[in-house]
Amino acid sequence: MNLKVINKRSPKKFFSSSTFQWMMATIIFFCISWVYMGRGITSCSVNTVPSLGSDSTGGMAWSQWVGGNDFSWGYSKVSNYPFGEQLDKPQNITSSLFIGTYKLFASLTSPLCGLNLVVLLGYLSTALLMFGLVKWILRRWDVAIFSGYAAAFVPFHVFKAQSHINYIYGSIFIAIIWAFMWMISKPSYL
Repeated sequence: MNLKVINKRSPKKFFSSSTFQWMMATIIFFCISWVYMGRGITSCSVNTVPSLGSDSTGGMAWSQWVGGNDFSWGYSKVSNYPFGEQLDKPQNITSSLFIGTYKLFASLTSPLCGLNLVVLLGYLSTALLMFGLVKWILRRWDVAIFSGYAAAFVPFHVFKAQSHINYIYGSIFIAIIWAFMWMISKPSYL
């Protein structure tokens, strides 16, 4: 008799579990990203979200290509003739986490596919962190899904995915707000 009770309750318990809700949110936001990115996902190494025309992302893809598609960029004589230049410039320190992520993706795949994966990561991280924050505050899955969509796929983020793609990482701001609210909810000297 206990087995029948457990079997009847387990599907409902599973579908209402936090793990299942996070998996569903990830699948939903990935599918929405696929709609926005199109061939940037299906043909990752050949097509890209039209971001190579900008001054920031085009420079990254060019540096990755000139650097031999390695994780670390070195010195190149291809630009600034006749002196050449150091591809890892000190002024990039403010975006080193973003550039490091791009270098990793591009080294494992190709420079174009690296750009596509960075855009996809920007969409997903922003959507999932907003989903998590709203779910944590309101405990409502439907409102959290809508909030994740609204945060990640507003026209500003979609437009910036086609130019300066490091601007689509609204997830950093959301994570800071979530951490601040969590610290306020559990005050301690630590």
